[in-house]
Amino acid sequence: MAESRAWDDAQIHAVAGGSVYGTAIPDDPTAISRDPVFIVGNRIAAEGDTRSHTGEWVQFEADELHVLPGFVDVHVHGGGGHDAMSGDPDDIQGMGRFHARHGTTALAATTGTAPKDTILNATRAVGEAMTRPIKGGRIVGAHIEGPFINPAWAGAQNPAHIVDIDLQFVQQLAATKAVKLMTFAPELPGGGELTKELLRHGIVPVMGHTGATWSQTAEAANLGVVQATHTYNAMLGLHHREPGALGRILLDDRIQGQLIADNIHVHPGAMDLLWRCKGPLGVMLITDAIRAVGLPEGEYEFGRLPVTVKDGACRLPDGTLAGSIATMDVCLGNLMSATGLDLAEVWQASSLVPAVSLKLDYTIGHFANGCMADIAIVDDDINVAATIVGGRIQYLASAYADRISGTQRP
Repeated sequence: MAESRAWDDAQIHAVAGGSVYGTAIPDDPTAISRDPVFIVGNRIAAEGDTRSHTGEWVQFEADELHVLPGFVDVHVHGGGGHDAMSGDPDDIQGMGRFHARHGTTALAATTGTAPKDTILNATRAVGEAMTRPIKGGRIVGAHIEGPFINPAWAGAQNPAHIVDIDLQFVQQLAATKAVKLMTFAPELPGGGELTKELLRHGIVPVMGHTGATWSQTAEAANLGVVQATHTYNAMLGLHHREPGALGRILLDDRIQGQLIADNIHVHPGAMDLLWRCKGPLGVMLITDAIRAVGLPEGEYEFGRLPVTVKDGACRLPDGTLAGSIATMDVCLGNLMSATGLDLAEVWQASSLVPAVSLKLDYTIGHFANGCMADIAIVDDDINVAATIVGGRIQYLASAYADRISGTQRP
């Protein structure tokens, strides 16, 4: 939708009139409230906390719209021409600005397989962006994808820079205080030690780009791996004599599955299978988006490899999928279509589940007093009407600019 800048960065004090999701966690995640969402400063508040408000009262009228906890994307490489590997904090914030147009209020900027110094510089840039005033979606940290992956399952990761597990490098990354997740192949020599080292630093161990078998995946979970990168893609698939990483992920409740629900990486039937196996607390939507999302079809780079964007997909010259040009709003709508479920049943995959995975559910991913006022307002087709981050408008569709008004406190 076309964007209105009329209320750009305006403080919102209430969102009223819409169907509100995520207010009854953990008792009933499917509950829908019609009560207004009140905001004091950058946080959700009780109505009583607003009684002392003086001055202009700015309210969004969300009649016939859906008011969701803002989307949380834990696996996103870029967007709108911006790239997480650039080493430039402005670029990282640019990713946040672009994805806020699509309801994302928090994201983990995701690196790719590259020389170690390039990854480290990119991670430091993410750390710098985390400290800056919010512009668009908030940057909650870095997701390090590679370089400790299985070369046979590299996908679109640059094989020239895949290396053996190096715990000293992990310690350097941890010292930036920016890293939230790391994707690696747990079957590699030293995979168990890496898992323990990540946990020691409070970094989420994620398996991906992996040829792990059923038993190796089970052992990885025993050691603390709790998440699978872009489930189905770049992992040993399901076979009746060797169920592989995928088979174990589908059945092991300890491992949450990331899902690129763009209808290209994963067939809708496979999305439905994942949902039925894992349930609403076991699936998290991701975009895996590259910098080309939001740009015209054509030739780009991903991890210094040439890629072509055409017909909704991004591919290497040999046809291998290379990230996506998806956005979280599209992925949420596709998941609803694939499962046949309504928004009340699947919204958690776009916000609560990824927030929990980052151990940030005390502050984002649902609506409770004291949580950050991060809100995505969408229509029935999951088109984004407005995105609010920390109580301030970061995106407003022109068609809904008249829904905001400034008056005296009602």
